[in-house]
Amino acid sequence: MDFLYLYTAFQQDSIMKKQAIILFFISVFSIQFIVAQKISWVKDGLQWGHFKDTVPQNSANSSELYYFISYGNETVRYNDTLVGRVKVIAGVDCNESWVKPDMKSDQLLKYNQITFNIVEFYRRKAQYEMNRIFTVQEADSIYTETIIQCRVRIDNLRKMTAEGKNTAELHKWSNKIEIELAMYPEEEILPPIKPGLFSYGMAAGLAYGNYSGSLRDYYTGYPMFSLGFDIGIGKPVIRVIGNIGFSQLKQVLIHDGITQGKGTWVNAAIIEASIDYPLIQNSKNRLAPFFGYGVFENSFPEEDSLSSSMIDYRPVFGLVYDFRLKTSMRMAPMHNESNYRESHLTNLRVRFYMAPVDFRPDILGMSYNLSIGLSWIAGKFKVNKDLIRLENSGYRFDIE
Repeated sequence: MDFLYLYTAFQQDSIMKKQAIILFFISVFSIQFIVAQKISWVKDGLQWGHFKDTVPQNSANSSELYYFISYGNETVRYNDTLVGRVKVIAGVDCNESWVKPDMKSDQLLKYNQITFNIVEFYRRKAQYEMNRIFTVQEADSIYTETIIQCRVRIDNLRKMTAEGKNTAELHKWSNKIEIELAMYPEEEILPPIKPGLFSYGMAAGLAYGNYSGSLRDYYTGYPMFSLGFDIGIGKPVIRVIGNIGFSQLKQVLIHDGITQGKGTWVNAAIIEASIDYPLIQNSKNRLAPFFGYGVFENSFPEEDSLSSSMIDYRPVFGLVYDFRLKTSMRMAPMHNESNYRESHLTNLRVRFYMAPVDFRPDILGMSYNLSIGLSWIAGKFKVNKDLIRLENSGYRFDIE
C-alpha cells in the first residue's frame, strides 16, 4: 500500500513536471509571439492581418489602430563610429488593434495607414529634435509635446474624414502627410556637427632608440617606455612626452672623474615638448610632422647621480601617424552643459623622431627613436540646431 502510494505520487509529480515544462515552452513562445506583433512603420505596409485583437462589445468605431511612441538611450554603430544617443521609437501593437470583419474596405485601411503615417511623422520629428537638444531636460518636454500633437492630429483626421468615410478629405490628408513625412529623414543617426576647438588625451607605448656617430661607439640601443599627453587646438596638437629606458656601455667611459666599466647599465631618459600640424587628416588617418625641444639624459647607477649624468638640450623633429581604431560619440548633451557633446577616439600611434645630441665634444651624434602605442583622445562638439518648423515652412499645419 505504501509502495503503491509512493509510485502514484511519483507519477503525479512526473506529470506535473512535464506539464510545467510544457507550460514554460508555451509561455516562452507566447511571449515571443506577442513581442513579434509590434510592427514599425513601412510605407503602405499596413494590412488587415495586423489587426488581431477581438472587437470590443458595443463599440461604435469600425476599427481601432493601437499605436505607441516612446524614447530611451541607445548605442548604435554608424559606419565605424559608436554613437550613444536618445532613440525615439514608434509603431503599432497588432494584438491591441482590431477591425470589425464586415467593415473591412480599402478606404478604411487607407484611413488607418494615414493614422500610422501621422504617428511615423511625429516619431521622425521627435527624433530630429532629440538629436539637437541643448540640455538633457529638453527630452521630456519634446516627448510630451510630441504625444499631445500626435493625438490632436489623429483626432482631427478622425473628425474631418468622418473616420475615413469622407473620400475627398481622406485624399487631402494623405497628400499632406506624404509631404510632411518627406520633410524629416526616416533615420538620422548623426546630424550635422561642428567639432570643438579643443581636444585632450594621453598616449602610452613602447619605444626603441639608437645613436649615430661617437655616441654609437659608447652606447647600445635603448628600449624605452613612453607616456605622453596631448592638447589639440584646432588642427595643431601640442604634446609633452616622457620616455624612460636603459642602455649599456660598449667601452670604458671616464666622466667627471668617475670610471664606468664596459657593460655598465645606463638609465636613458628623454623628455620632449612638441607641436605638430597634419599633412593628412581624415576619418581614419592622421599624418603630421612635428617640431619641438627635448632633454636627453644618460645617467649611471652611482650614489652621486648628478656627477655621473650626461645631459643635453636639443631640438627634436619627426613624424607622428595615428590610425583610428575606434570612435565613439555621445549625442546626449553633457550634464547641464548647453549644446556640448562628447567624442572619444582610440588610435594606433606610431612616432619617429630624431635629434642631434652632444653630451661631450667626443661623445655626440644623432638620436633616432621609434615608438608604437595607443592614444586616447577626448573632445567636444556642437550640433547645428537647424530645426525644421512646419509653421514657418509655408505649409499649413492643419486642414480646416
